[in-house]
Amino acid sequence: MEILFSMLCMLGIGFALYHTAKRTVCAVPLPTEETIPYHWGKTALFCTALRVLFLAAAFLASRIFFENATLWSVFEHWDARHYMRIATEGYGQYQENGHYLTLVFLPLYPWVCKLFLLLFHNVQAVFVIVSNLFFIAGATFYHATVSKKYGAACANTMLLLLMLSPFSFFFGAMMPESTFLFCWAAALYFARKKWWALACLFGALGALTRLLGVLIVVMIFIEMLQNDKLLFEGGKKQRVKKLLKYGLLGIVPLGTAVYLLVNFVVAGDAFAFLYYEKLNWFQKFTPIWESLYRVAQNVAEPSGLFYTVWLPELIAIVLIIALLLLFARSYALSELWYVLIYAVMTYSTSWLLSGARYLLACFPAFTMGALLLQRHQKAKTLVLIGCGFLQMIYFVGYLQGKAIM
Repeated sequence: MEILFSMLCMLGIGFALYHTAKRTVCAVPLPTEETIPYHWGKTALFCTALRVLFLAAAFLASRIFFENATLWSVFEHWDARHYMRIATEGYGQYQENGHYLTLVFLPLYPWVCKLFLLLFHNVQAVFVIVSNLFFIAGATFYHATVSKKYGAACANTMLLLLMLSPFSFFFGAMMPESTFLFCWAAALYFARKKWWALACLFGALGALTRLLGVLIVVMIFIEMLQNDKLLFEGGKKQRVKKLLKYGLLGIVPLGTAVYLLVNFVVAGDAFAFLYYEKLNWFQKFTPIWESLYRVAQNVAEPSGLFYTVWLPELIAIVLIIALLLLFARSYALSELWYVLIYAVMTYSTSWLLSGARYLLACFPAFTMGALLLQRHQKAKTLVLIGCGFLQMIYFVGYLQGKAIM
């Protein structure tokens, strides 16, 4: 049974790869962008208003469900404590049994929060506010990119899906999801503008936020290829300019290099985080078909984590695969490849407990979903209401410390 399941997974991934690979990269031009001026302030104001409502809901929850809790303290769950330690103590101060366990968490988000702590002294408040500020900026950048490529109506629907999906409350929690959204969206926006240096700089920041953030380099690389109809056409100067442009891609892995340097300085091993992940979180590389089989097996044999971990993880990856197959021939190639590689690598782990949260970073999936819902307005209303309802349930569960990670 396990072998059969593994073969089906491989066939599914292979089919997705086949559909995307058939599209020659340099031969597929990007759609023409809309020339209508974009209203940055209007989108940012809308995102801010919804973030205020989100925090108001958290405040009510802190008063109804908890005693002696504050608006900020209700967000301090799971990985949040580790990020707070990095900001307040650094990587080298906290140990458990002689192990620097905080090294498994990347530094950009807590480092930014540490800067804010120079002005404000409520650690919990700073972490929550920084997350929400990054979300407002990231959502605005991505809305601008989608609006110019697919139209304002699609961008608006994408924004609602991004805010209302069941696990989107993590964008406002003490987690790095919103920081990564900002870096990823800014990198894509500037790549589409052909401001390659800025795109690669934000790509490096993304790689300093999440380990798989380095995959932004794939997205920028394909955008570059699509911009060059023929890579080696033109005179010598033109070819040199193109090579220099592609050389900018080397900026993106610098974010990962900084993270590895932190590991080396603190623990004496650039890859110490891999050891600590295996030691404390039982994480190691596992072929995706084995990981998917384990998730499906856990769904088939319900346990206490059925509704909070296993079922959301299975539904999330099925939705991603379905969207990749549906849009393999009609969506932006750079984003398709990013989602495909990111999803495969995310689920290639031995003990996946946060798969649904990790797949929030498959941001193009929200745009693909929006394109589908634009064709079915009645379904759109039902989906958005359903997503908002589920988010309310999971958000309350998260605030109560349930196994929603």
